[in-house]
This record gives sequence, C-alpha cells and structure tokens, in this order.
Amino acid sequence: MESNEPRVEIREYLNSDIKYLSENLRDADVCEIKAALNLNSLEGLEMCVKDCDELWVATIDSIPACIFGIQSEKITNQYKDPQDVYAGMIWAMGTDSLFKYPKTLTRTSRKIIKRWLEDHDVLYNYIWSKNELHKKWLKSLGFQFLEDCRIVNEFNEVFEFFCKLAPIEIDDGEVGGGKD
Repeated sequence: MESNEPRVEIREYLNSDIKYLSENLRDADVCEIKAALNLNSLEGLEMCVKDCDELWVATIDSIPACIFGIQSEKITNQYKDPQDVYAGMIWAMGTDSLFKYPKTLTRTSRKIIKRWLEDHDVLYNYIWSKNELHKKWLKSLGFQFLEDCRIVNEFNEVFEFFCKLAPIEIDDGEVGGGKD
C-alpha cells in the first residue's frame, strides 16, 4: 500500500459534483474539452454526462477527484455469422489530486474496467493527443492505441483512438471440422 493512502470511494454522480469538478479539472482535461468541443469545462462536462448509461464519481477523502462514465451500444454484425458486438464508449476527467496516488488510481481503475468488460466486448474512445498523462494511464490499464485511427477534428486538433477487448473464451472443441 502507498504511504498515507487516501480513502477512495466510487459513488454515483450527483448534480452538485459537476460544478466542483469543472472548476478543479486538470489543465490537460480543460484543454481536451476545449480541443474536442470548443466549450468551457462546465459546458463540456454537462455534454459528457447527458448520454451516459453509467456515471460515477471517484472521491478522495470525500472530495470529488474524477468523473467517469460509459455509453453502451450494440453493433450488429451482418456478415457470415451474425453476432452482436457490445461496445462501451468510456471517458474520464479528473482533478490534479487524481494522480497523486497512482497505485490506488490504477488498482481502482482495473476493477472498473474488468467489470465493464464483463458486459462489453470492447471499450473504446478517442483521446486528445496532447493529454500525455491520461495516455500513459490508459496504456498501464492495457488499452491499445491504433495509430491508423487518428483523427483531426474541425478545430485542427489530433485525437488518438484507444480500445481494449474483452478476454475471449476459447472453446476446447475440435478445430477445422475435418475427418480424422
């Protein structure tokens, strides 16, 4: 355990959280909202929270430190073997206090990601290319960045696609279907 480890709790989002968090976001998160949406932090967070299927706040010693959520969607595969894919678009924005306890942050994040992957085949989103600390954190959680999927938005800002696939269950049955 980290020395002086804080009390971290994950709780449901309260409307009162958004004002505090918008006034205390990390500079990189404020810049990401501006780069993505051309909005201030309060307007950007209000837009992010409105379409979430799950919305949570992480507190450190009872003070909001991070807001995060997931928006789920079903993608129907219409090729040879139709099978629905359940995707979750995830996002998070936080205060500077979020990264003061990296081990606690990583341990808590892994639990959430693991739970979300129980219900989704893939978790994904785009991240502002200059948000280096969040990119490092996502990589530590096992997310992959796909170089070929970078986009440049209408404000000439670059965003990088990241994703993590759910573990695949392997059937121990025969492969190939041929005769022995």
